[in-house]
Amino acid sequence: SDICETDFEEPPLRPVCIRGPLNHVIAAAMMEKQPDMFLCGVQTTSRPPIFNEIPGHDYHFTSEDEMLDDIRNKKFIEYCTNDNYLYGISIDSVKECLNQGRHCVLNTNFARSVRILKSVANIQPMVIYAACSKEQIRTWAPRGYFVPEYFVDTIFHNDEIDRRD
Repeated sequence: SDICETDFEEPPLRPVCIRGPLNHVIAAAMMEKQPDMFLCGVQTTSRPPIFNEIPGHDYHFTSEDEMLDDIRNKKFIEYCTNDNYLYGISIDSVKECLNQGRHCVLNTNFARSVRILKSVANIQPMVIYAACSKEQIRTWAPRGYFVPEYFVDTIFHNDEIDRRD
């Protein structure tokens, strides 16, 4: 037969960082429309489980001391405090997604996450810069989506994108 066979190599699985005013909307749509391709990492928290939460599914539960130690050892790409409890996305959580054969969608502090992934974990994330019109922002903002004012009039140029990495 005249069929030409070519070795096709799948692109490597990588975390996906989405940058832009509606990044959370885009991330949710990616995971909803292609759940076999995209997954969000499970957060770690220092708070105790709440009724019906499943460890490893809803959150990774740990002590505050252990989480602070992991933060000092750069095991988290992002972390914060809310109601006196720590929350964060660990490098291990990102790797869990990749080990399941899916890209890990990150809705995090962009610059810090990319820097930690590259320098500490030796993982090169994909970065998506999502432009959006003011009209699109006005459409989504009343629905309860937070849009940082910084993005309203932001235009990303190639030289800025390179600097932000």
